[in-house]
Amino acid sequence: MSQSLTGQIVQILTSHPSRSAPQIAAHLSVDGVDRKAVNKVLYSRTDLFVVDTTTKPPRWSLVSAPPASQPEPPSAAPEMDEVSVQELTAQLTALGAVATGEELGDLIGMTEPDQIRAHLCEAAASGLLSFAAIGGESEDFLVVAAHTGDDTYTRERGAENIATWARSAADPISELPALMGALVGLAVPPHRLVQIAAYLRGTTPNGLL
Repeated sequence: MSQSLTGQIVQILTSHPSRSAPQIAAHLSVDGVDRKAVNKVLYSRTDLFVVDTTTKPPRWSLVSAPPASQPEPPSAAPEMDEVSVQELTAQLTALGAVATGEELGDLIGMTEPDQIRAHLCEAAASGLLSFAAIGGESEDFLVVAAHTGDDTYTRERGAENIATWARSAADPISELPALMGALVGLAVPPHRLVQIAAYLRGTTPNGLL
């Protein structure tokens, strides 16, 4: 009976909020239930009912259910930082128009390969540079500035040749003249290629001798 009484009180307050115990009792269809019985249920179930004691007699309502939590809206993908792209290309020029993505990332405060690649792609799409993956176990990229070659194919092919030489040449110094001969149409300073080969191998240019 108690469960039935609680349920009926909930139904009454759902349809008629802010009712006193006598008013609730008057709406009940349970025989033999008076104001005292209603109050007993109301005061024992404060998880369901809330009282307003500023009125006489006190009036009861249902405890408001907390609003369903709404999922956080997906954060918008950050727009490409044009300043970072410009800074990246400026650093590329300062390094002699040829560099690794990691070198450039270090200079502009980027460490994640995916982030560096995204900025390289943006700059390449704007015609500011070309790049190729170093390959092997490296996640790095070989980057050349746009002014080093007349067209994208020449720059990308040259970047691939430099990457292969820098990563896997048995003797980078002795094989450098052959590489330079293969870089037809690509103007890059030889000393930077030696620095890049040393950088990728974790040594210094003197260490390649």
